[in-house]
Amino acid sequence: MHAINGAHPIVGSESRWGNFDHYNAWTQYSLHQALEYAGYHDVRIFPLNLYVFWTNPLNYFALAWDTLTRLFFLFSFRMVGKSNTLFSKKIGAVGRKRAGA
Repeated sequence: MHAINGAHPIVGSESRWGNFDHYNAWTQYSLHQALEYAGYHDVRIFPLNLYVFWTNPLNYFALAWDTLTRLFFLFSFRMVGKSNTLFSKKIGAVGRKRAGA
């Protein structure tokens, strides 16, 4: 599954409220918690990359800028005691469901 990353400091809240069909924003912790509650195990949360069209040369600049801002956010969150490590606009998740569950 994938979801809007509510922990993104710049677009997290705008992504949720800027479009009427985005009801929930998730963080890596809350998405992991919800999937475990739903009966999934071996849950893995990962960032989704926005810049995947490698034929556009501007995407290389955007990817570099995105990497720098993620490092800044990681440092800033650590400075205030937060444990979040994913700052992409969207996050993905995979997990396994137990047989018979």
